[in-house]
Amino acid sequence: MSNTNDAGGSKDLPDNFPAEDLVLKSAMQFFGDELLSYLKITAEPVTVGQTEFVHLEAKQLYEDFNFIKPDQSWIHLEFESDSIKEEDLRRFRSYEAVTAYICHVDITTYVICSSTVKEILSELKTGLFWQIS
Repeated sequence: MSNTNDAGGSKDLPDNFPAEDLVLKSAMQFFGDELLSYLKITAEPVTVGQTEFVHLEAKQLYEDFNFIKPDQSWIHLEFESDSIKEEDLRRFRSYEAVTAYICHVDITTYVICSSTVKEILSELKTGLFWQIS
C-alpha cells in the first residue's frame, strides 16, 4: 500500500496511518460472523451497530466497529496496531459510556491488538475490556 494520497496531490500519509485498522474494519463489514468465531467471541450479533456518535460537547467519537446482539446489548470492537496506553483504554471506555448512555444499551468492549509489544496494557479499573491479540 502506497503511503501517498493522490486525491489531493502527492501528499504523504503519516507513518502512523491506521491502514491495518481500515483493513480490519472492512473485513468485519464483510465477514463479521466468521471473524467473531475466529476470534473466539461466542456472542451472536443480529446486525451491525453504528460506530460514530456526537458527544454533548460536540466532540466526534469514532468507534471502530459495533455489533448488536439479539438481547439488544452491543459488542464494541477497537483495533489497535501499536502499544495500548492507559489513555487509549480511557478513550475506549468513554466510547462505551457515551454509547451506553445515548443508545440505552449494555455494551462490552474488545480491543484487538496486532502490536508486537510483549506486555500489553489490558486493564483499566473503571471498566471491563477483553483483549484479542
